[in-house]
Amino acid sequence: MKNMSIKALSLAILAFIAIYGAFVIYSAMTISNNSKQAEEFWTKYQDISSTRVSAFNSIEKALGYGQMIHRFKDYVIRKDDKLPARIRVAVGKVHASIEQYTEASITPAERSALRQIKKVVDAYAINLQEASTMVDEGYSSRQIDKVVKVDDTPAMEGLSALRKAVKSHRLEQSDEQTKIELLGEIHRALGYGGMIHEFKNFLLRQKSERVEKVKKSIADIQVAVDKYRNFSLVPAENLALNGLMEVVNKYRDNLDLAIKMASQHRSPEEINLRVKIDDKPALSALQILHAEYSNAIEISKRTTTEHLQSTTLLSKNIFLGSAVGLGLLMLLITYVLFSHVLGPINKITHTLDKFIDGDLDIEFYGTERKDELGYMATVIDKLRLILISYALRQTGDAGPQQ
Repeated sequence: MKNMSIKALSLAILAFIAIYGAFVIYSAMTISNNSKQAEEFWTKYQDISSTRVSAFNSIEKALGYGQMIHRFKDYVIRKDDKLPARIRVAVGKVHASIEQYTEASITPAERSALRQIKKVVDAYAINLQEASTMVDEGYSSRQIDKVVKVDDTPAMEGLSALRKAVKSHRLEQSDEQTKIELLGEIHRALGYGGMIHEFKNFLLRQKSERVEKVKKSIADIQVAVDKYRNFSLVPAENLALNGLMEVVNKYRDNLDLAIKMASQHRSPEEINLRVKIDDKPALSALQILHAEYSNAIEISKRTTTEHLQSTTLLSKNIFLGSAVGLGLLMLLITYVLFSHVLGPINKITHTLDKFIDGDLDIEFYGTERKDELGYMATVIDKLRLILISYALRQTGDAGPQQ
């Protein structure tokens, strides 16, 4: 390095600065990209684990298939004394989920929607006692249904308002439905106001408009399941969806039989005995889908945490790398500046001062160097030799004269 020219050393420093600059830019881009990915992970995690989403899904689940409305209608039709206790449990779940939803800093519109839902649920709870009394007294399903019939419109409107609120509070702005939203769609189409609700109402009231609602709900379930299958699924989810659709298709197939028996003016009790379907496979399928969803939340939480930790570690390493690189750059510049520029210039200046003062015998520093300063020292040294030669000639010319 000692024999390198100042130009070569300058180019080396510039090359080092360029490499260091490229490292800093790459590091900044990497941190930015990792931070963006971490933000995306965190956004998705917040969306799928938020109190609002969790509570709303719990409300729809507790109201619908296998829960409150399903068991209430079954009790009116089948008069099974085991069902009232299950209905009360489902009502309690709705109340708890409503209370959970209020913890999400809700708007006045959401609070009003929750009140509407609670009012209807409470009406079912009150009418359950009336239904129990009528069952004990031997009334028919049609007679009981007329007395305990509840207007579901306020609750349906409340659920619709909450569904819009949940969607509007999504942090990830996308028109594509998430898995949990599709799972909610499946619950809606299956349960309260959906397939099971309208199917049981048809058995009780035997009105043709109920048939169209059942068919529409089954179509909605199929659409939601098809969209759900577009995601990357584990084998358990695929099996669960298959099991769910098998039960749904049985309802679709048995609907024709129910219509035929209704046209023959058969009682709800008679029709129910012929079209009764085992819901356990579908309920188990929903449990599996919810379990996988919960697992997805944990995976998302773990992934988000690991990504944030990775980004933090990367930032620390980049900071250390930048600090080391900056330190090396400063050492290199300091070394070059003092050992190859300022030091030699000071020595050359010192000898040049003596030369100017008339000391022609001084030995010039730096003539052995191969860089620009060595060239300058060599030139000045040649000038010194020329002056010495000139002085000798002058002395020789003046010698013989007396």
